Amino acid sequence: MLPTEVQILDSIREEGFELIYMVHSDRAYWDRYISSNQYHSSRWLKENRDHPDWADKLKGHRRWPDMYVRFRRHFQGSVALMMTRIV
Repeated sequence: MLPTEVQILDSIREEGFELIYMVHSDRAYWDRYISSNQYHSSRWLKENRDHPDWADKLKGHRRWPDMYVRFRRHFQGSVALMMTRIV
């Protein structure tokens, strides 16, 4: 289970730190961030099939959308999905 912001803040203070800056993003920004990462990650996977870290990179590439879709706030509205074949 992911910690709440309150739990994170408590942990920061327990370790002797103080929060000095925080950024929240709206859903549209987070959608663009994930989409951009997925696009560039898929390009790297297509262009580097022989790289020794390819299988690990593919796992990471698949982990982000899985987490995003499973744990983000309930979907409201429409969605457009763009897909590409990597393997």
